[in-house]
Amino acid sequence: EGGRSMVYECAKIADLMQQAEYAGDDAAVKQHDGRLAFLTPILKGFLTEVGKEAADLGIQVYGGHGYIKDNKAEQVFRDVRIASLWEGTTQIQALDLLGRKIMLGKLKPINEHAAGLRAQCTPYLTSSDSQLRSHAWSVLYHSLEWQY
Repeated sequence: EGGRSMVYECAKIADLMQQAEYAGDDAAVKQHDGRLAFLTPILKGFLTEVGKEAADLGIQVYGGHGYIKDNKAEQVFRDVRIASLWEGTTQIQALDLLGRKIMLGKLKPINEHAAGLRAQCTPYLTSSDSQLRSHAWSVLYHSLEWQY
């Protein structure tokens, strides 16, 4: 669910960027492009790592038969493993995120991201739904932790 949500968020930003291009709003295009540049290495690293973990657990479910060709689990594992190499290893994505996106931007991308998270969760801090309220407080805590 988290990976799907991240993909949808990036797709929404790409759509907004395209709309801004059609409207001739260069400032909005630059803003959306910067946001996509920040989220892309996070998305690539997260999806490839979660995919490897899911494929590994799929093999574990079969026990001693997990790596037999008949059930195709071994092919899924190989495909997922090579995907992480095609997308750049998780370490390369982390270096790209930290070095090129965050540090060159003087922490602006992470500060903007954390501010956006706080804005999204603030209305739910006093929700009557205890699970929603608890999650909102957790998101608020982590966004403050990342920024300060």
